[in-house]
Amino acid sequence: MAERPVRSAFAAALLSFLLPGLGHAYLGRWMRAIAWAALPFVAMAATVGLAVGSGSGDVLEVLIDPAMLGIILGVIVFDAIYRGLAVIDAYLLASDRHVGSTMARTLSRAALLALMVVLVASHVAVAQPVLLVADTIDAIVDNAGDDSEIVDLDELAAIDEDFVLRVAGPSPGATPEPAPSEAAEKTTPAAPEWNGRERLNILLIGADGGRQGGSSYLTDTLITVSIDPKSGRIAFISLPRDTTGMPLPQAWAAHRALGGRYDNKVNTLYTVARGRPDLFPGNDRQRGYRALMGALGELYGLDISRYVAVDLNSFRSIVNTLGGVIVDVQLPVMDQGYPTDDGRGKLKLYVSPGMTRMNGQEALAYARSRHASSDFDRSARQQRVVMSVRDQTDIDNLLAPGVLNGLISQLKRDVKTNIPAKEIPKLLSLARRIDLDKRRALVLGPPTYSTECYPCPPDGLYRLQADVSAIRQAAKSILKKRGG
Repeated sequence: MAERPVRSAFAAALLSFLLPGLGHAYLGRWMRAIAWAALPFVAMAATVGLAVGSGSGDVLEVLIDPAMLGIILGVIVFDAIYRGLAVIDAYLLASDRHVGSTMARTLSRAALLALMVVLVASHVAVAQPVLLVADTIDAIVDNAGDDSEIVDLDELAAIDEDFVLRVAGPSPGATPEPAPSEAAEKTTPAAPEWNGRERLNILLIGADGGRQGGSSYLTDTLITVSIDPKSGRIAFISLPRDTTGMPLPQAWAAHRALGGRYDNKVNTLYTVARGRPDLFPGNDRQRGYRALMGALGELYGLDISRYVAVDLNSFRSIVNTLGGVIVDVQLPVMDQGYPTDDGRGKLKLYVSPGMTRMNGQEALAYARSRHASSDFDRSARQQRVVMSVRDQTDIDNLLAPGVLNGLISQLKRDVKTNIPAKEIPKLLSLARRIDLDKRRALVLGPPTYSTECYPCPPDGLYRLQADVSAIRQAAKSILKKRGG
């Protein structure tokens, strides 16, 4: 048998770096070349098969599936190790027949080391976006919720002159022996699995998160999104922040202690629930969110088991990252006393009617202003801004240079949800089937409320007393209509 020609060890290593087995073919080791080249193709075919078998025809849905992310990361790690072994094997085969000088061997080994560094770095670069997506999902899918410190409810009374919590039960400092059912509530269960067929209700929470966990963590935006997966129809129900008389589930200790309802403004319920573990179910980190979902679900007659909480101040940055938003302003907004970010000053705000492009600060001010109009109008504006952002956000925009990283940074820091990570691909698929042209919007107002003033604004205070039966009927009606 004729002796194989002498080949460069580094050339063999470089070719195997480009494609496992190619360096072995260069050395004339054809069987070995086929063996090294076959496995990557098999692994790639298997990965594609798993992606296709997931039942999704959308690449984005596949890529945010936690299970698929794990598989992709595993393939990247395997490929790095496999290619590294192929490079080293090809190099050693050539080195057996190409000794060369000491200097040549040193240079060749240095080149091999540099090649291995490039190989590792390239796989790290490929894995980085996958890890970023996985880390983002892990950050926002927070089944434990907010771990901020529980506040003294006396502080809440200091900033809300209307706040009075009347409890016919143990004081916050007491440690009563819980009943078995109450003890079981100390561990917060994950959201029940959604089967993809039943109506899905998600509570969107917008809060003043500048001092999250403190007494000023007020949930000023409460929008319930109800989706019928069969028809793809969606309905939005907004609850004014000043709503009082919220019904409480009978199973809660708060139902007995508070006379069956929460008589303070609903935007304080999160903080109150967090500070009263003797009254509200759940652990210290989820209690506030569970209180809101339970009370609003009781009010509407809906099962609300999922929430998405957004820091309203962060909303400003998100809108800016997306390049602004165009809002159809129905009525002019004039506010002579819009508060500054630090709450110490006042700004004059005017938004003229018509299609208006807004930056983050302008969109937030338009959504939050309430001094020159009612809380009902404020809720309608909030829906309008949310839907404008949704309508003007597409996948091409999200993947634009500089947008994705900025958006991910905001989501990781200021968005929380209890939606299970494995459910996100299904929700994304559902979102693509929603017919937004047929959406229905309900902003609760008269006659579902009675207004009590003492005296009335702008110089005094007012309460929006909820008519539970009327509100429940209004919610039922909108979900039955064509758009819900």
